[in-house]
Amino acid sequence: MEPGCWRRQTPRPKRRVSQRRESQRRVSQRRGANLSGAYLSGANLSGAYLSGANLSGANLSGAYLSGANLSGANLSGANLSGANLSGAYLSGANLSGANLSGAYLSGAYLSGANLRDANLSGAYLRGAYLRGAYLSGALTWEKYLSDLVPALCVAGGKSLAEVAAGWSCHDWSNCPMHIAFDAPTQADVPALYRREAELFITLFDAGLIPNPLGTHADATGRSA
Repeated sequence: MEPGCWRRQTPRPKRRVSQRRESQRRVSQRRGANLSGAYLSGANLSGAYLSGANLSGANLSGAYLSGANLSGANLSGANLSGANLSGAYLSGANLSGANLSGAYLSGAYLSGANLRDANLSGAYLRGAYLRGAYLSGALTWEKYLSDLVPALCVAGGKSLAEVAAGWSCHDWSNCPMHIAFDAPTQADVPALYRREAELFITLFDAGLIPNPLGTHADATGRSA
């Protein structure tokens, strides 16, 4: 090639950024943005800075929000089913009534978050940090562990010791909730306790609930 001929080459035209991708880029940089009811299903918002944003009722199903900053965001009633929120910062976020079924929340920081009435069925929470989060009614994570978990374990008439014997379980046949209620399946847990049992199972499977009879119960929200 002739020396210096690269300088005379016609520069390649820049590829046009799709309207969807450009829209996602703008969304990812908006602090305190009003995105109530927005349709962002499947959007790539990895590392987005959306602190204080209003995303109530938004459709974020299957969205990629890994590492996103959603501190103080309003996500009440939002659809986050199947979303990837690994390592997301959700401190103080309002997730009441949100659909988090099947969401991936590994390592998510949920300190002080409002998770009342959120659907966590099938969510992956291993390594999540829940100190100060509100899970059930007016109970914080710490109160959930110290008060609700032992009460739920004995609600079916079994002793706490009997139920605690299943804390190293690997399947439903020796799950603490199976032992507590003599339930052949999760659906057979009495209706009065079924919702709490489902939440327990999600958190238990994530390794976040220490044995209530253990000598060390670290209620930080991280697995031991």
